[in-house]
Amino acid sequence: MRFVMAEELEELCRCMKLLDHEKHHIRLRKERVIRSKQEAQFSILFKLLTIWPFNGEALKSSVRAMWMSLGGVTVRDITDNLFMAVFTSKDDMERIFVLSPWTFDKKLIQMVRFVGDLQPTVVKFTHAVFWIRIMNLPIKSMTREVGEDIGQAVGKLIDVDVLDERGIAWGRFLWIWVEMDLAIPLMRVSTPAEKSYLLFLFYFS
Repeated sequence: MRFVMAEELEELCRCMKLLDHEKHHIRLRKERVIRSKQEAQFSILFKLLTIWPFNGEALKSSVRAMWMSLGGVTVRDITDNLFMAVFTSKDDMERIFVLSPWTFDKKLIQMVRFVGDLQPTVVKFTHAVFWIRIMNLPIKSMTREVGEDIGQAVGKLIDVDVLDERGIAWGRFLWIWVEMDLAIPLMRVSTPAEKSYLLFLFYFS
C-alpha cells in the first residue's frame, strides 16, 4: 500500500473542485481546541535532517531517553518525519533548547517551538544551533568580545564559552554558540578584516 505524502496531499487539495454540499462550513467546538492548545503549550516539533529512510520508532525511543524530565515527556507522530514532544513545564521544554544541538544516528534533530495552530505541511525548519570551535585565532584575541564579533558575522550569536569574568579565554581554541540559517552553506574558513591569517571553523552538533 502506498501512502500519500503531505506535499502530495496539499497539491491535491489545491487542485480539488468542491461540490456544492462540500462548500458548507463545519462548526468546530472552541472549547475542544482551547483544551488542546493548553495541553500543547510546552511542546516542541522536531524532525530528522535527512533525505533517507530511518527508523521512526528508534528515533522516538532515543528522544524519550535524551529528553526525559521529572515531569516526563510524551512523543507523538505527526507525519513520517515530523514529531511532537510534549512536556509538562516550560522549564523542561526550554532545557532542550539550551542543551541543543541534538543528534540521532549522526544526523541533526531540527526543532521549533510549537506556537499557534499549525498544519503539518506549513511547519518550517529553517535554522539550527551549533557549537563552533574557532581555530588559529591569535592567543590575545581569544576573548569574549572577539567571539561575539565572529558569532555575529556567521549567524545569530547565542553565547561565547568564556568562564573568566574578565572575558579572557586563552587556550587552544575559542568556542561560540550560534544559530545558523540552514539555507546558507556553513562557513569553513574566514579572514578577519586587515589581518593576514585564516580562521578555521569546525561545527559540532
